[in-house]
Amino acid sequence: MGISRNFKAIIDRDEIYRRVIILARYLSYTITKLKLNPTTFYFKIRYEYGLKNSQSITENRLFNEKFLIDLSKSMIKKLDNRLNYKIHYIAISASNFANNSSNVKTFSVIEYEKDLKFKSLNEKLIKIRDKYGVDIIRYASEELNG
Repeated sequence: MGISRNFKAIIDRDEIYRRVIILARYLSYTITKLKLNPTTFYFKIRYEYGLKNSQSITENRLFNEKFLIDLSKSMIKKLDNRLNYKIHYIAISASNFANNSSNVKTFSVIEYEKDLKFKSLNEKLIKIRDKYGVDIIRYASEELNG
C-alpha cells in the first residue's frame, strides 16, 4: 500500500519535506482506517535527468502517524544525496502487515508505551478527519513559508 506524486522538479528541500509530510499523513490515514500495522516501509525519490534513489526499512513498532512522518522525513533526507539536483517524484509505501495471525511481530519494548499514546491519538484524529476531511488537521511544517 503506498502513495506517490510526480510534480514539477523542485530544488527547495523544505518544500520537498513539506510534501513528504503531506504524503505520509494521507498514507497514515488510510493505514489507520484499515486498522493495519505495517512493519516494512519503502521510500523512493526521483531526480531530474532520470536519477533515482530508494530504500526500504523494517521497524517492528505499533503504527501511528507521527512515527510514519518522522520515519519518512529521515529516510528521504538519507536518500537525498544529490542536493544540487531537483526532485520531481516522491513515493512512500508500507507492507509486511503484522495484524494477521500468520505474521505476528514482537514490537519494540523501548518505544511501545510512546507508540500506544500516539496510536490512541491516531484513533481520535481519524474520527475528526472522517467527519471534516483529511486536511482539517495539518502540521505547522506543512504550511508554506510566505
